[in-house]
Amino acid sequence: MAQEIVLSPDERLRTECAPVEVIDDEIKKTAKKMAKLMYKYDGCGIAAPQIGVLKQIVVIDCNWGDTGEKDPIYLINPTLWSSPRRRPRAWRAAFPSPASRWRSSAPRR
Repeated sequence: MAQEIVLSPDERLRTECAPVEVIDDEIKKTAKKMAKLMYKYDGCGIAAPQIGVLKQIVVIDCNWGDTGEKDPIYLINPTLWSSPRRRPRAWRAAFPSPASRWRSSAPRR
């Protein structure tokens, strides 16, 4: 069965995901499947809800577009935090729907 990307406005993309309790073969298989789909669609990042899995799993590859060499980074139960310093805010767009935009802090240069 071919895995497809979940597109907005699917509610799964707004649902809070469960943390991964144990990194077992099923989680590893899911993460590898995510990486395969990310590369198939020329992405640089994908989250588990984008394939319909409501777990806290993210796969990114920051250099793939520049070098062509695949070196995915697998994040399990990632935590976001903010700096006490105020940063400029900018509009961001996300795969798979560039129309889905939000405001986020831009990195300092």
